[in-house]
Amino acid sequence: MSSTDKGVTRGWRLGVYATGNFGKNILWGTGEVTLLFMLTDLVGMGPALAGGLLLASLVFDAMLDPVVGYTADRFRSPFGKYGALILAGAPLASLSFVALYSLPLLERPSIALVFLLIFAFRFGYSLIDAPHNALISRVRPDGPGRARLAGYRFFFSSLAALVLAFAIAPMVNSETGTPLSPLGLFTFAAVVAGLSAFFMVASWAAVRSVDAHDTPPSPKRGVPVGQAVAAAARSPIMVITLIVGTLAAFALPLFNKSVLYVTSAVLERPDWTSPVLISLVAGQFAALGPWIALSSRHGKMGTLAAAHLVAATGAGLCLTFGLQGLSGLLAGAFVFGAGACGVYTIIWGLVADGVDDVAARSGVMPEGRLFALAIFLQKAAIGLAVGLFGLALGWANYEPGTHQAVANGVILGFGLVIPAVAAICCASLLIFRRGKPRP
Repeated sequence: MSSTDKGVTRGWRLGVYATGNFGKNILWGTGEVTLLFMLTDLVGMGPALAGGLLLASLVFDAMLDPVVGYTADRFRSPFGKYGALILAGAPLASLSFVALYSLPLLERPSIALVFLLIFAFRFGYSLIDAPHNALISRVRPDGPGRARLAGYRFFFSSLAALVLAFAIAPMVNSETGTPLSPLGLFTFAAVVAGLSAFFMVASWAAVRSVDAHDTPPSPKRGVPVGQAVAAAARSPIMVITLIVGTLAAFALPLFNKSVLYVTSAVLERPDWTSPVLISLVAGQFAALGPWIALSSRHGKMGTLAAAHLVAATGAGLCLTFGLQGLSGLLAGAFVFGAGACGVYTIIWGLVADGVDDVAARSGVMPEGRLFALAIFLQKAAIGLAVGLFGLALGWANYEPGTHQAVANGVILGFGLVIPAVAAICCASLLIFRRGKPRP
């Protein structure tokens, strides 16, 4: 049996591989929380234009993922199947990220420059994201071991979110009450970009033995995209996972995107931003162990449904009590973070299970393309959500630093109501699917 068949057995190597989630998510999470706000409030772009630009960039990013997956399934190099893509993407993503966050320091950056830097970042990010996720099937080929690996990965994703949450506080201009000092934001971006590149390279290097360049190409792996999609469509596990993952990707990140708008525009307390983000991450850390235990004992699908219901409860608490004071907002953010932890931890394990189900049913094993398909759908959903959010803010005539009832309604609707409703829908779909007998 080859090392690829066994996967990675040493715990420290699994841990180092999982640090790639810190490398990816310190970039992604910073963009989730700050990028739209940076463009509207610091760069001075109209919210509709900013939202449309982010929508276009995320759709571009999503369209790249199947291309990256297709390339990875057929690619061989001295650096392995996925290594060359990660080694090329890590510096590109980091350098373009730093350049992007230098824009608030310029007087009037052109739209063309903003467009170029955002798209360069999305391209670099695609080169590290899909290959790193696809390595799961090789790092841990067995289903039970994936729950532990998913826990490692989400721990480092949450650690990235925690770093961001603590970093927000020093960026707040205490004299003007304006969140996100341009110089502070740029400095933070430069630091995290360097950390990201380091951890992405280290993550791949720790498991390069299962990404060996001398592994012979498998004809069953190098199947056409259409055949891979058709095989996925015949797998109930893969279908429900793709549907729920896409809907969750559309709705749940809106909570993070709205935090700066809620604290600064709706509540006019930008100094609450950091405590809310810290509470959100604290909920993620607190719930990580319980979700892994529940997933191992009761199965991924039922546990994922429960996680969605917890996230919906958290959004409801924020909407009901969060507008009355900081304590209610912190409690709701904590509960939402706990639910989101379960959602983000379990979904990729379900994708890996879906890949196995596709292989068992059809005899093909295009894991790179199926992971890329899942990422494509999720990123397209994220792009659609941020685009609609920006367009809605534009329709409401949102202006930075002003209190507007219509704009505030849009912020609360997108940031809290949509995540709650979507999470309930996801839980209902999972409970329905779980109750049906396996075909």
